[in-house]
Amino acid sequence: MNKFLLVLLVLFFPLSVAATHVAVLETVAAKESQVSVQECRYMTDELRNAALRVLPAEQNYTIMTRENISVMLPPGVTVEDCEGECLAETGRKIAADYVVQAHIAVFGTQLTLTAELYATASGKLVGSFTGRGDDVNALLQVVESQSEAFFRKIKQNVSGFGGGFGFIQDYSSFAVEKKKSFIINVVTEPAGAALSIDGRPISKCTSTPCKIQVEEGEHRFLAVRDRYDDAGSAVVISENDQTVLLKMSPAFGFLKLDPVYPDSAGNDDNLKIFVGDSLVSRNEMELNPGIYPVQIYHSCYNPLEFEVAVAKAQHYNFAEKLVRGISGLSLTVEQDGAPAIVSVYVDGVEIGQTPYVGPVPMCSKISVGDSTQQEVLDIPLLWHETVEYKHTMKPKPKPAKPVVPYPIPKPSTDTAKVVAQDTVPARTEDKDDVEEELEQVKQYFVEKQAKAEEPVPEPEPESELKTVSARENMWHLGMYAALTYNDFWGTTLGLDKIAGKYDGYTIRTSHAEDLMQKFWAMGINAGVSFLLMFHPYWGTHVELGASFRRGRAKTDMGISLMWDDPSLPDEYDDIVIDFYEKQWNIDVPLLLRFNVPEFAYVEAGPVASFCVKSRSESTVESAWGNSSYREANFTSATEVDMMFSLGTLRQVGSNTLDLSIRLMLGLTALNLDDNAPKTFQIQFHVGYWFL
Repeated sequence: MNKFLLVLLVLFFPLSVAATHVAVLETVAAKESQVSVQECRYMTDELRNAALRVLPAEQNYTIMTRENISVMLPPGVTVEDCEGECLAETGRKIAADYVVQAHIAVFGTQLTLTAELYATASGKLVGSFTGRGDDVNALLQVVESQSEAFFRKIKQNVSGFGGGFGFIQDYSSFAVEKKKSFIINVVTEPAGAALSIDGRPISKCTSTPCKIQVEEGEHRFLAVRDRYDDAGSAVVISENDQTVLLKMSPAFGFLKLDPVYPDSAGNDDNLKIFVGDSLVSRNEMELNPGIYPVQIYHSCYNPLEFEVAVAKAQHYNFAEKLVRGISGLSLTVEQDGAPAIVSVYVDGVEIGQTPYVGPVPMCSKISVGDSTQQEVLDIPLLWHETVEYKHTMKPKPKPAKPVVPYPIPKPSTDTAKVVAQDTVPARTEDKDDVEEELEQVKQYFVEKQAKAEEPVPEPEPESELKTVSARENMWHLGMYAALTYNDFWGTTLGLDKIAGKYDGYTIRTSHAEDLMQKFWAMGINAGVSFLLMFHPYWGTHVELGASFRRGRAKTDMGISLMWDDPSLPDEYDDIVIDFYEKQWNIDVPLLLRFNVPEFAYVEAGPVASFCVKSRSESTVESAWGNSSYREANFTSATEVDMMFSLGTLRQVGSNTLDLSIRLMLGLTALNLDDNAPKTFQIQFHVGYWFL
């Protein structure tokens, strides 16, 4: 009895402990294939179902589930980028006898599928199959047609139930040898090709040039690109940075249509070239092999029509001269109401006389007349058609009577007395008495020469402000108005001083200066002006006026609050600051003016500005709360500024208009606060002198 039990144990032990484990790993898809994770999982399930059909459990095969594989994978181990020996090593880690994985990639314009079967003990590739299709459904058909034969290869190494011992996997073999790999560069001419090596698409090289890792030894490289013939080559990989160059031949031909104009009449504005039904230009075209009809049209030349047979990788260049087109012309001319015989010219060459009937070139310049006077005709010529045209000549101009020329002097504005006497002698009514006219001209030049030799007193320089009395030459009274652009400078309103080390915490700020950089406003000025000119070239200008200034700025300032206690988290917030300010001031500029007579003037001097009323408001919004600050009537109501002006004077009747642009720069702050800003203004100033 014991011997019988021992025999049963020997017979059935392999069936109970030596089951063959097959792991179907998740299908991996290249990013450019745009195959979703759900589609990859479904592809994996189809492969696993095929394995169940071919390798049933009753024949001592175990198809590992997705959950089995996930649990047995060591932490941090993934199979997405694993290939070849790496897959076999992964199979050993999950105690699988065979490991299967499918890869989806892009080859040319199609999706490709490659499935590989590795024996984990030896690391050898036991079987594989490939296929391609336009979409995922086509790849599923590849799986259905080839997967069963694919999994039967496992049975070649494992005997099924039905007598004898099953395949006993004792894990005694250990493969330590592995082929060396090199990182190489793959370059194609032209670039942009998809690469496959040994019939397997390379997902990391879908557009050359690219850098990939390849095992040493001989490999078959194949490059595929749209509109180019595939380029393949067997290359032995033996070192790093080795370059594999694949040159592809175009699967199309080159055609360049470049007609030549034989004369100056041609230009590309009226040129039309058709290849088939497509309007093309002179640039070289890439055309698929075939026969193409070509039409070349130009309004000045005969049309051309022909066919061109384009072959792969061949260049064709059409550079023939065009032939000038011909039109018929029937031309008659009338002059003074009667038919006239005049010469006919084409492009400056006489071709006959009117009435004319004959050929003329298209786009030619046609004129009629004689060698001294010709009239150009605008005749709409038609190719291979006769155009009838009638032209009426302009009347010939009458000959002009001879006139004795003499200069007529232009009155001078310097000396009115001389101008009044410097008149041109009246011409005699008798046009034919030439001698009398010559005598008058001679007498005129004698008197002109005598007056030119008399000394002319040099006038004294005058002020630009035109006056009628000595008193008015000294002082002037007027009014002014100005439009101002207001800004601040010299401060950040204390925002930069918020940052610092405090008791128990530290504050850091960013963009504290943005508030003043974004501040701007418009204002107005108006008042009276007094100008005292001590000399035509310089004087003193004093103004007394009211000014209204206003401005606003809004910005975000970042504030970081870091506690000294490490247990407290740091805090950060973007604080929104809205600052508004307006003032009513009395401005008293005291300026020194320098004149450039009849051109412009410049002014410079100090300005005293007295604040009559003021108001400012600041609103702060933050995660720590919202606050508003208001301030009215500064404690210090006086500021000192510096003004620079460039202007000009324009006469308006008997009075003068004063136009200038001014720059006012604050020398002192608006108030006594340490963070108070200084003013910066640009004024567009208009003055009117009424005295």
